[in-house]
Amino acid sequence: MDTANVMQSRVLPAEVCARIVRYAYRGDLPALCRTSKLFQEHAEARLYQEITLQDPRVVSRICGSLLAHEGRRASYLRRFWVSIETRPFLRVPVSEQFWRLISDVLPKADNLELLLAWNPEVCSSLLMDPTSVHFQLRDAIFQLSWDKHLVAFLQTQRKIHSLTISGVDVQADDNGTTRIQPISSDCLPELITYEGPLEVATELLSRPLRHVQAQIMDEDGDVLLTFLAKAARSSKTLRSLNAIVIPEFLVCDVLRILADSPLSEHLRHLGVLALPLSEVGPVVALAMFITYVPAVGTLRHAPVAAQVLPSRNVAN
Repeated sequence: MDTANVMQSRVLPAEVCARIVRYAYRGDLPALCRTSKLFQEHAEARLYQEITLQDPRVVSRICGSLLAHEGRRASYLRRFWVSIETRPFLRVPVSEQFWRLISDVLPKADNLELLLAWNPEVCSSLLMDPTSVHFQLRDAIFQLSWDKHLVAFLQTQRKIHSLTISGVDVQADDNGTTRIQPISSDCLPELITYEGPLEVATELLSRPLRHVQAQIMDEDGDVLLTFLAKAARSSKTLRSLNAIVIPEFLVCDVLRILADSPLSEHLRHLGVLALPLSEVGPVVALAMFITYVPAVGTLRHAPVAAQVLPSRNVAN
């Protein structure tokens, strides 16, 4: 047997290498990459499926590795977490060059499904260039405001199921009327979960939304009532509105809208409510709530002035 045949007989089949890599510990993958070219091919594909960046000091090395060989490793990316450490004693200054390196990787990550960009210093215009990316996300988690740059990016996405944003840019026209950046009605056709400002949730109600989460401040009363009124007219899919926390002075208005709309038939979670207990008593207040919403999540008791709901809907 010649040397070539001996060497060939010692090479593991590709299927065996792939199975070894599949069940290997993630910490062992770099060593497998250095074992042979065959192992390297399979190990790199798994090693670069998920990348987490928290330390700006290593971003140059990691992004350089992803972009090497014409971005071959970037094509393995499925989940990309960019969450910079914010604790004061660990925080490292983040320069614009950091985000430019991230934005260089994204056009090569054709198979990306989840992208998290969570840092208050990130600029959406720098990170979200709709003309250069080719991936279709399934989950998008951004500490970004809803503005024209983010909307332009989202209008290229057809497969997002879950969207999280941190704020919204509200603009005022010459008449003082406020509005947010609109988005085409045919965008985000598969969106089912949204977390962020309710103004944006109202804009997205034509999508098949099932779960909405938003923090409600006292000044958001009109926004919440507008959202519920529009959802009552147009949404047939909403099952969960995790409102954190509905202020006491809005509780009765919220329940009245629910009582007179189809939402009362299919809404299964309404977040945290502060029930009016001070005069009507906890038993009657709870009976009111159960009458209005058949299934409820978490309740929070807080004394407020009594506001009696319509008697025709109150259980005896």
